[in-house]
Amino acid sequence: MREKRTAQALMFFGVVLACVELYIILGTL
Repeated sequence: MREKRTAQALMFFGVVLACVELYIILGTL
């Protein structure tokens, strides 16, 4: 149960990081 939760948290964190990266890239253009 705990492992599944951490996997979901990591996936969510990865999605947020990707969005932030896109935002920064678009902001610098």
